Amino acid sequence: QADDGDGELDVIFDPRAATTSAEAVIDPSRVRGRSAAGHVRVGASPEGSARALRVAVSRAVAELVLAGRDHTAPTWWREPTSLWIAARVADAAPELADAVASRFDLPETGVVTPDRSLAAGNLALITALDDEELEASLVATSWKRLAERAWTGDPVAARDAVAGASLDVTGLSLDGLLLRAALVRVASGPIPNRVGLDLASLPVNGRDLDLPVAPLGAALVRIRPDATRPDATRLDVDVPDGAWTLEMLVEREQGWERLRLARDADGRVEILVPWSDYRQAVMIALRHGSAAGSSRIALSARAADALDPYALSAFGGRRTPSGTVEI
Repeated sequence: QADDGDGELDVIFDPRAATTSAEAVIDPSRVRGRSAAGHVRVGASPEGSARALRVAVSRAVAELVLAGRDHTAPTWWREPTSLWIAARVADAAPELADAVASRFDLPETGVVTPDRSLAAGNLALITALDDEELEASLVATSWKRLAERAWTGDPVAARDAVAGASLDVTGLSLDGLLLRAALVRVASGPIPNRVGLDLASLPVNGRDLDLPVAPLGAALVRIRPDATRPDATRLDVDVPDGAWTLEMLVEREQGWERLRLARDADGRVEILVPWSDYRQAVMIALRHGSAAGSSRIALSARAADALDPYALSAFGGRRTPSGTVEI
């Protein structure tokens, strides 16, 4: 459906280009409903590598093929899926790594974004599955549903909803898959260059995250021992509403461990990290896609007393109808 009617996909090369590049060009006269046709324009610089040229052409061809399915598909899903397809036929490891790194250097920006470079990093949602068959099923199902969606309601909201709902083939919601991608990114390292807060000097009193977190965005908070009080760090987190999920990864010598954080009835979380057992910790604060807008969480941190218990802990409580408190 993406060709111009001659049964072939047209690729036009410019051997005089200064840089290696490729782009899918849609022909406005060849748009039929959601399907569009066009060609791929390639700049083939003599100084460019053959690998980079293969990746660029593969990605542009993938974009053109996807436009044949639905040229109105959202940028936040088109960019990562075209990159995923390109990686199936070309050695795109550097491009994949760069895309994911860019995504998690700006994690507070939501997944649903018109920015092409950030959107490409949503590839992390696919590769976090770590199952090629499931990844392929996700890509195929999402584009089939996008092409077949009804022409009703707000077209932008409808396409975003269809793309997001297609993730149900993975057994995870979009929220859940984003959390999984963030956990994989931190545990596989290196930790992103930019975090919402880096807590290494204590005390910290009621400090908000540096930037608000958008729906389907996340904040990473890195916790390290204070050189002057290296025993333990106690962290108090104030969560303003229920549209958050908080989890923590803590690093031992053997690797990372995952801890689910429970909030109390007032939306607070208390965490104790003993540095005799752990090297560092990273808290992931995920803003749900259903949230009304951007928000921040507030944190306080202090050195723990030498008599505090030496076990990583997260406490939550609720009052029962009988008046007792469950921990």
